[in-house]
Amino acid sequence: MLPTSPGDYGCFFFFFSRAINYDEKDPFLCNACGYCKYAKFDYTLQCRPCCAVDPIENEDDRKKAVLSINTLLEKADRYYKQLQGYKPTLELLVVRISEQGATRSGDEGTSGGTQVNRTIQQLAQKYCGDCKNSFDDLSKVIQV
Repeated sequence: MLPTSPGDYGCFFFFFSRAINYDEKDPFLCNACGYCKYAKFDYTLQCRPCCAVDPIENEDDRKKAVLSINTLLEKADRYYKQLQGYKPTLELLVVRISEQGATRSGDEGTSGGTQVNRTIQQLAQKYCGDCKNSFDDLSKVIQV
């Protein structure tokens, strides 16, 4: 039986795992079990969902995967074309607003009300409504 402290043997006998450390008389960590009498180690894991896919094991699975990919690509292309279709309308509305701003620079303070320009309302409706919905749909398809 070995003593629990360095002695005649010139080594350190670790009491919990019964490991012998010939290199250090008072080690920080036990070589065998990792116990430390000077410190405590706590680990925290942060987890989040990630992409998980089903394995493709045969020809039928491959055909289903290809069909699914093609369907999603067609949807994404359709949403992208919708977004491209909104671009000329938005550009036209922005040009109208800039032209109206140049011609009506002196008329702003005469009416006491807070009326929003009709062209600005149309631009906001098109951009915040239609474009945002198409973009959100496109983002969902891409994330799948």
